Amino acid sequence: MQQRTDIKEIRNELQTGLKEEKDVRRNDDQKLVQKLEDAVIGGIHIELAGLAFLTVGVQLGTIPDQVAPLLGLQ
Repeated sequence: MQQRTDIKEIRNELQTGLKEEKDVRRNDDQKLVQKLEDAVIGGIHIELAGLAFLTVGVQLGTIPDQVAPLLGLQ
């Protein structure tokens, strides 16, 4: 009878330990996923700003080619 009780106690302790580990791993996984999303998606506004500046720079870079003939410089 004592052995069965000991076995049940050990089983319960192991199940509790496994559940706690599972919860910790799940929380850590969620934190990792959040960090990855912040790193990848969080920087998208910076990329869009870079694209806007590139577009404006290209437009401003072609203005001399368009203005020179008007001024008779070409």
